[in-house]
Amino acid sequence: MIIKTKYSFFLKVFTLFIIILFVSCGKKTATSLKAYEPPKPVESINAIRIEDYLLLSWKYPSIETKRLKHFILIIKSDDRDETIELSPFQTEFRDNKIKEGNTYSYTLKTVNQKGTESLKSTKIEAVICKMPDEIISLNYQISFDNLILYWEPPKKYDDCPQDLSYNIYKFDDINNPVPVILNNVPIRDNKFIIPLELGYFTLRPVIQTETLNIGRESNTIKISHDSLIPQTPKIITTFRNNNRIFILWQEAKESWVKGYRIYKKESVQDRFYLVAEVLTPIFTEEVKNNGSFFYQITAFGPKRESSPSETIRHDYY
Repeated sequence: MIIKTKYSFFLKVFTLFIIILFVSCGKKTATSLKAYEPPKPVESINAIRIEDYLLLSWKYPSIETKRLKHFILIIKSDDRDETIELSPFQTEFRDNKIKEGNTYSYTLKTVNQKGTESLKSTKIEAVICKMPDEIISLNYQISFDNLILYWEPPKKYDDCPQDLSYNIYKFDDINNPVPVILNNVPIRDNKFIIPLELGYFTLRPVIQTETLNIGRESNTIKISHDSLIPQTPKIITTFRNNNRIFILWQEAKESWVKGYRIYKKESVQDRFYLVAEVLTPIFTEEVKNNGSFFYQITAFGPKRESSPSETIRHDYY
């Protein structure tokens, strides 16, 4: 009776061990099978050509990245056939070996930790157009409260279909430029008008084919307070009333004009002297002695002053 009890106890323990072993093995087998499943492919690739290189970029779910061993990038063209392994954490690739006039095919595959490749691969073709030379003629004009940027259009090329346009960029710090594109749509003309802003400005030619081709940056121009020179005041009328002189002129159209300066010279003097600053376009003063009096008006901005108006003469004898 005692032997039977011991036998039953060991039989139960052995049975429980087998069950645990079976369940554990089942879980391990499921995990192992999942590790061999093909990884999720990259959904799409973006390609932008900037100056002398092509920038490929893509997105991949972070939760899937830990299953990857690497990406495989296959590059093919008339003069190239390369296969490159990329880090699973990489989301862009810069191709510095492109040549103008060529078309390149890029294929991106995912490979998991067990070496299994994705069932699908993602492809894109990039057409590298011949771009214009660097534009060095970017210039500007300030018209009242507007900034007019203009440049000489570059030579066009016939070796691939193209529709030449431009992007205008602005940045605030020349030592740490963070360019912001100003145009919402490509600029077709060789002139661009925006509300007056201070800062640094540059442009790049753009050709859109199957691939966006962005050319070299132009010369940079700086718009500062030193650039703001008001237009010369235009005299409307001047007259005398008894012993007072009145001068009226057109109000400045620039919102950044701070006021006006009146310069005066008597007949016995060899140059004009500043006699007043006013905020409105009118000046009057009392004449206390006889003689010939000459006046000039200027407008002034944050830093610069306009050229003087026509000279006004009043004679008192």
